[in-house]
Amino acid sequence: MQGKPLDERCVLYISSCDKYADLWEPFFILFKKYWPDCPYPIVLASETKTFSFPGLNIQCPRFFKPGQRVPWGMLNIKTVQSTRSPFVFFMLEDFLLEAPVDQGEIGVTLDWIEKDPKVGRFGFFPLRGKVEPSNKYPPYNLLTKKTLYRVTAQPGLWRKSVLLKSMLPNENPWLWERNGSRRSLRWTNVQLYCHPEVFVKIPPGGSLIRGKWHKPGVKVLADNGIPFDFSLRGFHN
Repeated sequence: MQGKPLDERCVLYISSCDKYADLWEPFFILFKKYWPDCPYPIVLASETKTFSFPGLNIQCPRFFKPGQRVPWGMLNIKTVQSTRSPFVFFMLEDFLLEAPVDQGEIGVTLDWIEKDPKVGRFGFFPLRGKVEPSNKYPPYNLLTKKTLYRVTAQPGLWRKSVLLKSMLPNENPWLWERNGSRRSLRWTNVQLYCHPEVFVKIPPGGSLIRGKWHKPGVKVLADNGIPFDFSLRGFHN
């Protein structure tokens, strides 16, 4: 990835925080394996920590003091605002990739969203509830007011202004998904889309549940031969 021209229209944004720093190394091992041709600058959100990985240029903007309690929403708003790119590929740090990412498809959706100011997000996963097949952007589905989790942390390509509009400083990820989805019902001239299949493959629901390891995440590490000390967090029952 180093030495290749960057596509600075978009930033790959990994939403995290200091207390989840133990996941960063396995995340980027799998990222480098399964998305080696990702052309976007990488931003890793955390309060005070930095991180480096061979062959990757990872930016860690820091706006807070050690020990300062920072709500998830505030951390992400501040960090997303600091990026220069108009589009954001959003992921969480426990979204460990388990299969190759089709950069060609990601690039197509970036071209689409850049040319169509009404598009707020292309999500790379199916959503429950009513959706409408899109003739303009096949095979994606257009979300309706009856789609569940219209705002979600699942992997997606966002227009930065829409992502920021969806967030409030004092919300955690779960409140953001729930309340942000409700707020999105009031948006005008913003279209949200989802893929009909799981396009960016990660453990269902992520690798952690409430900070503890979830079996699918453990399996991803085992399948890829990545050693890890699971005793630090323990396992979700």
